[in-house]
Amino acid sequence: VYIEYLFHYIEEPMSTYGKWLFSAVNESPAPDVDFGETYHSAPSSIPTQICTCSFSAFVHTVCFIGMMGKKEQDHLLFSAVAESRSIDNNQKELVKVLTEARWEALILSMTEHEPIKYPIPMTVHKFWQHSHTNPSNTRERLAFFDDFVRLLETSPFLVFPLDRLQQKFQSKFLGCPFWANKRTRGGACRRSAGRNIDPRNCRYRC
Repeated sequence: VYIEYLFHYIEEPMSTYGKWLFSAVNESPAPDVDFGETYHSAPSSIPTQICTCSFSAFVHTVCFIGMMGKKEQDHLLFSAVAESRSIDNNQKELVKVLTEARWEALILSMTEHEPIKYPIPMTVHKFWQHSHTNPSNTRERLAFFDDFVRLLETSPFLVFPLDRLQQKFQSKFLGCPFWANKRTRGGACRRSAGRNIDPRNCRYRC
C-alpha cells in the first residue's frame, strides 16, 4: 500500500505526524512500513521518496487511528519526540524525557502544513513553565510525560492537526459513526475489565 496515496485519498498532506502514526504501528506486531526508498519518475526528475506499508500494517494503522483517544495521542506524540536519558549518575535505568529542542521540533512538525500563523516563540517558551532542571546538568531543562501532557493542554492547537487527520481517516474508512460506536463499546469493555470482570464475557465485544 502506498502511504502517499492514502493521504491523497483523505485530502491531507503527507505530514511528519502522519508518518509517526505508521511508525507506531511498525513497532507493533504489524510491521512492514517503509519510508526509506527513493525513485526517479523520469531521468531528470527530483528523487521522490516511496512510502509503503503492507496490507496488514495498513489495516492495523486504520484501526489504531480510528480508535485513538486523548491518552493514545499524548503517548504517540511524546514517544515520537522524547529521548531516553539517564538523568542521574546513580540511576542505571533510562527514562523518557523531553528537551526544549525536542519540544520546539514537535511544534514545528505539528504546524508545518497549517495556514494559520501560530505563536511559535511563545509556545516554545512555555517549556520553562512545565519542566525541571536536569540534576546532572543545571543549564538544561527536562520535561517528563506528565509535564508534556500539561504543555499540550496549554497549547491545544498543536493537537488539532492530529484530530483533523483522525476525523478524515474515520470518515473515509467505514465512517465516523462506526468508529464512535466502536470506541463507546471498547470503553465499556475496559470499564468492565477494570472491575475485575473478564472482558471475554463482556457483551460489548470489540
